[in-house]
Amino acid sequence: MSKKERDFAAVNVLYCFTKSIQAYSSREANLLNENTTIGNYRIIKELARGASGIIYLAQHVHLVNRIVAIKLLNTTHLSSQQERDSFLREASFLELLKHPYVLPILDVGTHEGFPYIVAEYAPGGSLKDRIKAQLPDLFPAEEVLRILSQVGQALHAAHQRKIIHRDIKPANILFNANGDALLADCNYSDGLCSCGMRTYLLK
Repeated sequence: MSKKERDFAAVNVLYCFTKSIQAYSSREANLLNENTTIGNYRIIKELARGASGIIYLAQHVHLVNRIVAIKLLNTTHLSSQQERDSFLREASFLELLKHPYVLPILDVGTHEGFPYIVAEYAPGGSLKDRIKAQLPDLFPAEEVLRILSQVGQALHAAHQRKIIHRDIKPANILFNANGDALLADCNYSDGLCSCGMRTYLLK
C-alpha cells in the first residue's frame, strides 16, 4: 500500500468514526422523557430500543383513551425541508396497507428533525417474548399454524400492494389484545432511514 493509499484509508476511518460519534450524540440528545409531548401524544414510558430507534408508549393529549406506540427514528436527522417532505410523502404509501394482521400505522411526523411513526399499541408483546417465555417447551401445533397463517396473510396483502418486508423476525410479530398476530415494522423506506418494509413500483 502506497503512502497516498494509507493516507486515504486513514482519512476514511476518521470520517466514519466522526459520523458514528455524531449519530450517537444525536440519539442521546434526542431521548424523550416522561410527559414529553410529540405531536398530539404525551410520552408515558419507553418500551424498547434498537438500532434504528426507540419505541415509546404514549397517550393522545385529547383522546385520552387512545394509547399508542411511537417509534422515534433517532438515527436519521432530516435536516432539510425536502428530506422531511420526502419522508412524509413516502410514509403515506403505508395508507395502502390495511389488513387485520398488519399493525396499523396511525400517524407520522417529525420531532426536532427526527422522523417518527405512530402505531397501534399491541399489548400482547412480541413473538420473541413468547418464545423466550415458552422455552424449553414448544408451542402447540394449533398455535403455530394460527400464527403462520395470520403472518402469511399479512405478507400476501403487503405483496399485493407492492410492499416487501425486509426484516421478518419474531421481534417484528406482535400480538393485539385478542391474541391475533400483527406484522410490525411496516415502515416505508427509500434510503432515509433504517426500516422494515420497502415499496417497489413494479411494472
